[in-house]
Amino acid sequence: MAFHQKMSACSAMLIMMMMMLSIETSAARSYDSQQKVPCWCVALATADDTQLQAGIDYACAHTDCRDIQAGGLCLDPDNVQWHASFAYNSYIAVKQTPSDCYFNGTAGITTKNPSHGSCHFLNFLCTPAH
Repeated sequence: MAFHQKMSACSAMLIMMMMMLSIETSAARSYDSQQKVPCWCVALATADDTQLQAGIDYACAHTDCRDIQAGGLCLDPDNVQWHASFAYNSYIAVKQTPSDCYFNGTAGITTKNPSHGSCHFLNFLCTPAH
């Protein structure tokens, strides 16, 4: 085989290998988009305060809610909506069951961290909705 024919064969092989790598990389990117990301369970703005309080009572019976009590790091803002978000998220983060972030229709999952200042919301992993 002449030198230029050998180079052509090598070039064709190299191009095929690059195409295969490109396909594998695309598949990996597609898979990566299904990776789990940090999430938080928060109270819905449309939820009724009475239902939120019931959710707080349930969640706090099963997780530590001292941070939303007097003197706690997450007391402020001091309202039912905020306290429900903290309680719901604490409950779900400890259980690691994002599917339980419902609380009778008063909660939902977000990928936006609700933590602020010295108030830290634990996260859990979930697959984001597309």
